[in-house]
Amino acid sequence: MNESVINHIEKAIADRKTDLLHLRVLAERADPDKQNEYYRIIEEIVARENAVRDRLARFSDAEPEARPTLQKEIEELWQGTEEAIEVAKAKILEF
Repeated sequence: MNESVINHIEKAIADRKTDLLHLRVLAERADPDKQNEYYRIIEEIVARENAVRDRLARFSDAEPEARPTLQKEIEELWQGTEEAIEVAKAKILEF
């Protein structure tokens, strides 16, 4: 994984903050019965992002032979995070 890929994922995480803020606002305006579910979904996304950040931080210190495995893990975690955000948008926007 080169610096441009790392920078791309870090930028994407920063860009997704707006999406998460929007989801939080929508969750606040939702029915009380749905709020807890929406907040749980949002917190799961935040946990996924934190896992990606953790792996990104470890990448620069990783041994060269460990980097391909870590790169794949980072890419899969990020893909899962993006998918979770899209699912959350669909679910929360349906209210």
